[in-house]
Amino acid sequence: MLLSHITLTTGHLSVHRLDTLDREAVAICRALLPTGGGPVPGFPAFRVEIHGPIFTIYRGREPLVSCGMGRGRDATWASLCALDEQFRAMLGASQPIVPPPAGPWLAVAILPPLALIVNSDAAWIGDFERCLAAAILLP
Repeated sequence: MLLSHITLTTGHLSVHRLDTLDREAVAICRALLPTGGGPVPGFPAFRVEIHGPIFTIYRGREPLVSCGMGRGRDATWASLCALDEQFRAMLGASQPIVPPPAGPWLAVAILPPLALIVNSDAAWIGDFERCLAAAILLP
């Protein structure tokens, strides 16, 4: 399955084959689903809350990114775009939000507290987003 991974704030888009992701990482993420999230394995200062097709990654009490999955212009896309719009100017984003990609997508709204964490803490977040999306989408 192909998944378009788009960062709404920047417009950055990459396409991933979910069957090529590390199966162990996806299995670890799948263990978070029945409880609606919890501590991010391997990163004890971080946690994730999962609400249907939307999940938010936190460092402590600070939300860093909100992510959602869907197809086309649906309610999840609208919710994430509205959230992103609240913080675009604060984050210095100038380009308009792009239309949803064709096919399944994982969209990410960057939240202001992400700017306060060090790069080494942020480097794994995109990989985690993809693995959690795969855990939710794949059987």
